[in-house]
Amino acid sequence: MLSCLLTISLVVLAYSEAIVNDVQEERWDPVEMTSSQALDMNPKTLRHLWCPVGGCCYSRWSSCHHVLGGTCVKDDVLEDAQCDLVAPGNECRWGRDCSCCIKCSDPSRCIDNGGTCQVDRECPVNAYVDIFSPCRACACVCCQKCIQTLECTDGENDDIGLCTGNAEKLLLNDPFYEPSTPLKCDNPECSCVLECGGTKCIDNNGMCIKKGKPCPMGFKADGTSRTCGCNDNDTCKCCLPVNGPPPNC
Repeated sequence: MLSCLLTISLVVLAYSEAIVNDVQEERWDPVEMTSSQALDMNPKTLRHLWCPVGGCCYSRWSSCHHVLGGTCVKDDVLEDAQCDLVAPGNECRWGRDCSCCIKCSDPSRCIDNGGTCQVDRECPVNAYVDIFSPCRACACVCCQKCIQTLECTDGENDDIGLCTGNAEKLLLNDPFYEPSTPLKCDNPECSCVLECGGTKCIDNNGMCIKKGKPCPMGFKADGTSRTCGCNDNDTCKCCLPVNGPPPNC
């Protein structure tokens, strides 16, 4: 009986040491700590920050770490952790008063390949979603910039173009339109859209907009403005100030 109790005690002790070792060996981000002076503290003191009264926040065994790519952080230091997103639900089951902190800036293949990870599912207009270079956290999206080409950005007839990964959205807005002949962008994920423009129209304080849209208040499109013209008169029209001086087109 005594030997049985001794064996159980040894097993419990070994398990406790294993947990402590895991806490000590796991790589922790300083922002998870309760003090900005944590970096100057010795490991023994740091253990008390990771495991304050009330228990530890274990990331290693949590769905926060393995599924979402986040880190379990004590609730009282969430504000200092600079999370891009705090996952809803109980993703940190191995600890009390812990939440799943997701940081898109954590090292990842996306960042290694020159991309940017962000929570917003829609990349900026001059970028595209890179599905082959994931971010560490699945809640973050990898955005890579479209490589702009002279063929797109500096075409003939004062064409002003942009290589974009979100052409559908841009084409819904004035003054972007799709060129009649596709213009090259270096990334296959990006396409070139053009912006209504025209040197003569703009030099006369006018603006080029899509045909079919009314000129803004205070501007007009008539025979004179058509003389000024835009880079693509089949798609765009020139709107000149109503009370402006006669245009010099």
